[in-house]
Amino acid sequence: MMDLVLNKFHIFVLYCLIVGISIFFLFSCDRGKNDLDPNISQKNIDVTKTQWESLLKKNIYIGHRSVGNNLIQGIQDYGQTLPYKSINIIDIDRETDYNRTGIFHSWINESASPQTLATDYIHLVENKLKNKIDIAYIRFTPYYNTEKNLNKVLGDYNEAQLLLETKYPDTIFIQGTFPLGHTKITLKTRLKRILNYDEIWEYGHNLYTNQYNAKIREQIGQKPFFDFADIQSTFPDGRKSIFYHHNEAYYHMVSDYTYDDTHLNEKGRMVAAQNFLSLLLTLINK
Repeated sequence: MMDLVLNKFHIFVLYCLIVGISIFFLFSCDRGKNDLDPNISQKNIDVTKTQWESLLKKNIYIGHRSVGNNLIQGIQDYGQTLPYKSINIIDIDRETDYNRTGIFHSWINESASPQTLATDYIHLVENKLKNKIDIAYIRFTPYYNTEKNLNKVLGDYNEAQLLLETKYPDTIFIQGTFPLGHTKITLKTRLKRILNYDEIWEYGHNLYTNQYNAKIREQIGQKPFFDFADIQSTFPDGRKSIFYHHNEAYYHMVSDYTYDDTHLNEKGRMVAAQNFLSLLLTLINK
């Protein structure tokens, strides 16, 4: 009888040991991955009064959705830390006084194609802003194409950019990557990885966004470029925020930059704003 009890006890201990080792493996298999691929993209800018005043003289347009609105908030936050005159932030959807200089911004159609967004911009500039934009940054989306056909998306993207650059040769158009989200690696996610699932729901958005962004980076050349996704996925010390699918690395947003895995918190939007303002100052003071 005692031997039977001992055998059951041994089996229980062995079971607990196996479960414990499995849990340890599941939670440690990604540990240290963020130490890979150092590539510092953060800009701790030191803006002189002369540089800031040159920025105040320019008319800049930003067409955005919610994450782009976080960028606008970050620009406002950063401006308040400077001992200089505040930059005007003009919400085209709410205000009617367009005679000031500053950063004009408006919400764009989330599911619109690049051609539609380009046409909307032309209508906006000619009817409201009277052709006075010096620098424009329009967040084109790859998600208007429900089939996720990257060749089609890139063709539409390039066609829209060419239309804008041809029609407004005196305007600097900033191209950019599409924003990333933060991919939560849960116990369920890790189990799917161990079982070698071909598709993991938690990865979906960032997988396609990474593929799209890689194509945009390949073709950008020397044109003005705001790599929003790179900024979102870079820690202040230069480490990259990475997850893996089928042994391939993909970038996702640093968890410290977001409050809901999609939008930027105060820290994230300040980092994005400093990088964007650094780009603007570079373009203005060439």
